[in-house]
Amino acid sequence: MRGRNESTVYMCILGRRFTVLLLICGLMHQARAVELTFTAEFRPNEANPTHRVFKNTTPQSGYCALYPTRCPNGGFSVATNITLAYENMAPGGERSAAYFGIPSVFRNVNVTNEQGETKRLRWRADSMSGEYVLPVPATELVPEAADVRGAHGALWGSTWVNAPANCRYSGEGSYHPVWYRYRWTKPENAAACVKVPTRQIPGTMRIRDFSIGYVLEAPDPLSMKNGTYRGDLALQVGPGGDFDFGDLATASDSVVNLHFVLTVQHEFRVDFSPGSDRAVLAPEGGWNSWIDHGSLPTRLSKDLPFSLSSSVPFSVTLQCQYSQPGGDCGLRNITEPTAPEVPVEIALTMPGFREIGSNVDALNLKFSKEGTPVRFTSDAYAIDRASRLHFDVKGEHVKSILDHEGGQYRGNVTLVFDAHP
Repeated sequence: MRGRNESTVYMCILGRRFTVLLLICGLMHQARAVELTFTAEFRPNEANPTHRVFKNTTPQSGYCALYPTRCPNGGFSVATNITLAYENMAPGGERSAAYFGIPSVFRNVNVTNEQGETKRLRWRADSMSGEYVLPVPATELVPEAADVRGAHGALWGSTWVNAPANCRYSGEGSYHPVWYRYRWTKPENAAACVKVPTRQIPGTMRIRDFSIGYVLEAPDPLSMKNGTYRGDLALQVGPGGDFDFGDLATASDSVVNLHFVLTVQHEFRVDFSPGSDRAVLAPEGGWNSWIDHGSLPTRLSKDLPFSLSSSVPFSVTLQCQYSQPGGDCGLRNITEPTAPEVPVEIALTMPGFREIGSNVDALNLKFSKEGTPVRFTSDAYAIDRASRLHFDVKGEHVKSILDHEGGQYRGNVTLVFDAHP
């Protein structure tokens, strides 16, 4: 994003079978994959200028979409569509039971925009939910139970509303004679959560409607340029994989592909007032002291006000029609070309912004060299910040101008504002 403000500064006293067999084998062994897309966006917020967090725009699905009141405090889920089948589960080792290992350790993912610039985000799963379905009603498996809820509890030692070790209670569960719906949260880096039956479950028990919640730690949006950043992460399903459901489970899918899409829409706007393409330099208070009393002004100056809105680092580059050895722009006497050019100092005041590198506040900050971008940043989204562009001719250069009575000194000055240089 670039903007230009150009001012003219005036001075008036500006192989055949074998191939077929390989193809068929390739098709037979193609992995089934779940595709999940996570989206988030950043837009500056005028009501909260210090806001620098991405907003989750991923559609809610799965458990929390069905039961939003059971997912308080921003609880979120996405349906994976993974189903699990367990044959003849019985009391015994944990990996032959209802075993749930999900990726609770943060994964790093690089996301890249259209220009090839890359940032890094972190992602992990922080909850899981689903519904187990028994091959027969729980009361047939536990005939001594007083009711359905008691049968589900006795089958596992406690109902699935109560999370096993390494997971945490979420406060909600619902049940039916053959199914039980649950949701557990998962602390960071926690080991697998396991439910071991107290008796054999003959036939096939299934887990359906398996959903996960997640934490996505995005980069600082103020360090990112406008655009769309994309990245991918492939997670393996199976024993020892990222999603590990133990040794007894048969999963419907073997890969979970995560796709990340971050959209950044910064605000950057520079508004100069009408007439700002012309700056007439004059002494403070006017020319009367010079005209009436011959008092030499100490400087000739002009301020051009402008407003600046920005939620992104930017640079300002000075370009001169007439360049001076010291890095300033120059003014030339157009009525007397042999007269020496005079330098004009140019400075910026942009409250709330500071120069990157020196960390100096942008308060009457002088350009030290033409053509060299000066980069600025702020700690928050600045909205219509009243700013000024200063022009000054000082000291002996004022006298040089006045020694050429009737002369007109002019020079074009261009400022290039470049968001995310």
